[in-house]
This record gives sequence, C-alpha cells and structure tokens, in this order.
Amino acid sequence: MTSEELLKKKSQALKALEKYNKLKTEVQENCHHPEEYLVAEEKYYSGGYDYYEETHYWDRCTICLAQLNKKVKMGSHYQ
Repeated sequence: MTSEELLKKKSQALKALEKYNKLKTEVQENCHHPEEYLVAEEKYYSGGYDYYEETHYWDRCTICLAQLNKKVKMGSHYQ
C-alpha cells in the first residue's frame, strides 16, 4: 500500500469514528432506559486483612450501556 492509500484509509477511519461517536452520544442523551432493557449486574470484591469485602449491584441499560440504581453491600471476613 502506498502512503497516499494509507492516508486515505486513515481519513476514512477517522470519519467513521467521528460518526460513531456522534451517534453514540445521541443514543446516550436520548435514552429513557425502558424497563425491558435493564439487566441486573453485580461485581464482588473479596476484601482482605485490612479492608472490607464489597459487592456492587446495578442495573445496566442494554441500549445505552448506562449504569443505574447503583448499590454497594459491604461485609467483613470477621463478622
């Protein structure tokens, strides 16, 4: 591939990326997070000798990928 072809491909990729980012922002700004598109998720952090274990809970909108209704449950290995 020549330098000119590479520059043309780079320009096309940047234009596509710009269009993608614009559409993604539009979706995120206009999404109303319909109930049927919310999925419950959680992440567990095990803790250790000098810090507590935590479980993080949230709902993820599968349209815009927003995290909603975030909650944290803390525990201890020494309860």
